[in-house]
Amino acid sequence: MIALSPLPDELDRAYLGRLMRMNGLRSELEIVNLMAQWANVPPPSRHGVCCLELLCRAAHMEMTQFVCRHTTLPLRRSFTSYFPDLAHGSPEGQSMLRMTGMRFARPCAYLCVDCVKSDLTTYGMSYWRRDHQLPGVVLCTKHLRPLRYVDNNDVFLEPPSRFVDNSHEVGEAWARLNQHHSGIQRFLVISRELLDLDKPIDVKTARIVLRDRASERGWHTHSAKSTKPLLSDQVLANFPRDWLSTIFPVLADKKPGIVLNQMDGVLYLSTSASSVTPYILACCVLFESADEALNALTVPRSITVIPRRRQAITPIDTGELRAAYIAAKGQYALILPEFSGSRRAIFNSLEAIGLPNLSVRDSQSLLAAATAFFVKKRSLADSAALGGIELDALEHIIRQGGAHLATALTDIWAPPTGPGTGVLRVKPKTPAEAGATITQAVEQSPCHRISELENST
Repeated sequence: MIALSPLPDELDRAYLGRLMRMNGLRSELEIVNLMAQWANVPPPSRHGVCCLELLCRAAHMEMTQFVCRHTTLPLRRSFTSYFPDLAHGSPEGQSMLRMTGMRFARPCAYLCVDCVKSDLTTYGMSYWRRDHQLPGVVLCTKHLRPLRYVDNNDVFLEPPSRFVDNSHEVGEAWARLNQHHSGIQRFLVISRELLDLDKPIDVKTARIVLRDRASERGWHTHSAKSTKPLLSDQVLANFPRDWLSTIFPVLADKKPGIVLNQMDGVLYLSTSASSVTPYILACCVLFESADEALNALTVPRSITVIPRRRQAITPIDTGELRAAYIAAKGQYALILPEFSGSRRAIFNSLEAIGLPNLSVRDSQSLLAAATAFFVKKRSLADSAALGGIELDALEHIIRQGGAHLATALTDIWAPPTGPGTGVLRVKPKTPAEAGATITQAVEQSPCHRISELENST
């Protein structure tokens, strides 16, 4: 077998393709079997040697060295709760390397035309660079030219020079606007710095650091309901949605005020959120610079975690709760003295068994309206008029009273989820899809997004 040295910043799968071509082979399976035969080991299997290990042997490099220089694993695993003390590429994580070691960081294969020309002159061949495949990257840092991309990850086994003419170009206007956005540039700087770390950051450490910063700003930092500003809303306010749709489409589609655990959860989840992206976005809005964020996350410090003592929750007897509700004529405020426990726990228990709050305010009586509808069988309009309340207020009471039916109906019509159900994840948009509308806006009004960027920065 002809063994080759990896080129600077060459992507792992691109290196595999170059080995395949230099040895006159036509498929990935053929080159993998040849490498196994050359290394005198069995072909890759679920419990044997993995493809990444064969590439390390062909490159005459240590596994940790190859993984940190030629794979996207250090970025994808930069925040983890799964063996956080395990260095990237460590032999102890062989099962992880086998499953996710060569996984892509984003869809599509990105190339720079100027890099291709330079490679052909310098090496006589072109190759795929790892930096171009990082989420959010749309410009070549060396040539400051918008990248081109192929909407097919299988092309990494072939040289990028074959796809210069039949690839999509990132829109010039869209790329330049993103280039001058301070938040996006901070995101890219942090991503590249994380890529250079030899081990991940423990999610527990990241959660404490990020939560403390968010708490200082008065933001929402826990999973319970709150009126405080959400981290996800702050990210949406500081980044253009068209760019977010290419790296985190679920966040880009989020409505203000709605909790998104994949994003807001970085402040309170004990295990990793959906991906590394929300952690980097959180760093972008919580810290003034990339250096400040990375120092806070990586500099050793003594973090004392005080375990919370949960108070024993005394279950509330449903019969007693219903009797108290009847005695109080449905008014929550009169029920509270009868039971121990938090106000919210008692109210939640009442709502769970379909007993809404029938408070009386001046001339408005929810009790009278509900009695007219349920007991006297009057119409909705007549019942609302008798109680002196708006129709939508009575409808709200009816919905609460039908809590069990509402839950059952929700379960009936809920779409199936989980493995084997065919429910796909939201796919990130390509630059062409994300930049289509904004490019049109820029052509019609060049100052449109520029003013937006100036306001955000």
